[in-house]
Amino acid sequence: MTITGEWTPADTDCSQKMDWVTYKATDTYQQIGWGSRYDGTLPGSTYVGSCEGKSGPMSGFSAEYKDSLRKLTEVQMQAFERGSGWFMWAWKMENSDDWSYQAGLEGGWIPRTLGASGRKHGDQCA
Repeated sequence: MTITGEWTPADTDCSQKMDWVTYKATDTYQQIGWGSRYDGTLPGSTYVGSCEGKSGPMSGFSAEYKDSLRKLTEVQMQAFERGSGWFMWAWKMENSDDWSYQAGLEGGWIPRTLGASGRKHGDQCA
């Protein structure tokens, strides 16, 4: 039995800084969100693109970005449902709507009806 857990529709690591959360990286504690590989602000990373409009509140997301999140969500759900199921990373994220199931339902990139009948982009895993 394979269950996929801790996935997200977010296609970048542009999540905003969370001052109240830390993790131990090597021998020092760092705040989560102290740099992004996507925009090259994480030490040792290379710039891929701008984080503008790719994380934070959904009010900053374009319709095109929301549609790309929807397509990525649907294809991940389809793939994971070929196993024994899935659960997403978080119901609610305080500062990164692209990581939030609740915000995704509200913003339309997570389908309210699961399964084939809720898919906007059809079967992408055929």
